[in-house]
Amino acid sequence: MRLLGLALFLSLAFFGCRLPDDQFRIQGTVLSDEGCWRVVATDGTSYEPTNLSAPYQVNGLKVSATLTPSTAGSFCMAGKMVDIVEIEKR
Repeated sequence: MRLLGLALFLSLAFFGCRLPDDQFRIQGTVLSDEGCWRVVATDGTSYEPTNLSAPYQVNGLKVSATLTPSTAGSFCMAGKMVDIVEIEKR
């Protein structure tokens, strides 16, 4: 029984933290240019979220976010279009 419990624990530890293939995680800074919100990742990549909620619409806010690519279009053209799966202040 202990061996089964150990096997379950190890499989959850190894596989449980993996993101789905279409999601990725970044750390970055929220910025606004003329009403267009974007998140600039620490590697310099700019992302334009389709669903950045009001509490995170703060210029200069440091965030960690899980994103997924979006097919939405935008007149802002501020970066790669993404949907926010999860976001938190750093």
